[in-house]
Amino acid sequence: MMLNLRQLTKHLLKAIIGDLPRPVIVIGGTGCVGKSTFAIELQADLLQTSGRSVSVLDLDCYLTERHRRETDERVVTGYDPAGYRLESAVKDIESLLEGHAVRVFPYDKATSRMGQKMCINPAEVLVIEGVMALTDDIRRFRSVGMFMDAATQILYANRLARETALGFERERIERKFQLLSRDYDRFIRPQRDHAEMLIEIGDNYSFTRLLICDTPPSKSIQRSRPPVCGCSEV
Repeated sequence: MMLNLRQLTKHLLKAIIGDLPRPVIVIGGTGCVGKSTFAIELQADLLQTSGRSVSVLDLDCYLTERHRRETDERVVTGYDPAGYRLESAVKDIESLLEGHAVRVFPYDKATSRMGQKMCINPAEVLVIEGVMALTDDIRRFRSVGMFMDAATQILYANRLARETALGFERERIERKFQLLSRDYDRFIRPQRDHAEMLIEIGDNYSFTRLLICDTPPSKSIQRSRPPVCGCSEV
């Protein structure tokens, strides 16, 4: 029987957070690897298997609208921290961990504008997901962090399929992918060094490789957590 790395990842995450009060699972990585889908799956799985309530905070809610990021003088991609209101994300995370609900505006990928306001309630477990999840501002909240990545051809195929379905022309998709590739090495890839779990994504968003890394958490983290084994592949 083949090892189901997706299920194993969920199992390991549950084991790491254990019975910690208000643990925070941070899911970072590049775009078009299925971070949002996995976060929702994890939310349902934790509720079903442990009975713990889970809130999911999508950091795209803090992405500046495209018409403000892209001008004749400058283009700020969704891989650039300068395109996000991360200070607002930090305040909302602090509020959720203190037991207060927050209101956010989901980012509509079809229109590149903010959608209708929605409420996120505090829960026993907080999942934070997005390409900025393992930046300095956000990762300090983590109990455990995971980074999801894929080969260039997988990322392009996933983006092409998603954005074609949204009605975008291929030329625009390819131009955007080139800009994102430029910022990947500068802003996204360095976040790998701050994750305890590295996930490689294959075709159809499958989990093809799982690495567990012994990464010391930020000194600002006050929550205790079980140690994880160092630099091993599962």
